[in-house]
Amino acid sequence: MDTSVSVRNKERKMVEQTLTPEKTSVEKEGPPLSVRGLWEVFTSPTCFFDEIRQNPKVLVPLIAIAVTFSFFLYFTADIIAQTQIAEMRQKPNMPADQIPTVDSMKMYIWIFSAPVIILSPLIITALAMFWGNFVMAGKATFKQIFSVAVYGEYAFFVASLVVIPLIIAKGSMAVSLSPAILLSDQDITNPLWLALSKLSVFHILEFIIIAIGCQKIYLVSRNKGYLLSVLSMGLIALLHVITTAIGKLFT
Repeated sequence: MDTSVSVRNKERKMVEQTLTPEKTSVEKEGPPLSVRGLWEVFTSPTCFFDEIRQNPKVLVPLIAIAVTFSFFLYFTADIIAQTQIAEMRQKPNMPADQIPTVDSMKMYIWIFSAPVIILSPLIITALAMFWGNFVMAGKATFKQIFSVAVYGEYAFFVASLVVIPLIIAKGSMAVSLSPAILLSDQDITNPLWLALSKLSVFHILEFIIIAIGCQKIYLVSRNKGYLLSVLSMGLIALLHVITTAIGKLFT
């Protein structure tokens, strides 16, 4: 009797030992890395970009950017269209028959905003690779850095959704959670307003995420990661402000 009980106990233990690894492996698998990145880029970016270095992901975050950006435009396209039409009417040489309607302007906004989804992370990638690969003599592939850029842009667009109620309430796109709110001239064409708006909490979040990503991809110190982020995102921001200032001179 005791022998049969002992045999059954041994068999039970063998079955448990056999099943436990399988259960553990299933728990470890979970969602794919590209999907997990949609929240881990906020909650644990350091660990996430460690995995991205070995297995870069691009498609899922690009789709997430498209969805998020479309959601943003859905609520703000009317205000953007009205703002641009108002600027056209202020130009003395603009014929009245060439000023589009709000509906047609909204269509242009949707069409010409689409390249932003891919263009912005591409520019960040090009600049980061220039400074990281050629100036600092680091080693990183295009897909690795592009993965960092698209997840950084995704984080920016997701965070920016919080200003939608403020934009609708104010009826203007001149809404920014940055030092720009201290200016009396709340105008998106004002170079100073634009420069200060680049210090918004959303831009800072994107800057930190890209800095962590560059640090992990290039296997450099945290300071060098932040430097790469400054040299890439900072240059884009500077060019944006300069082009806006030049355009303001000719209006």
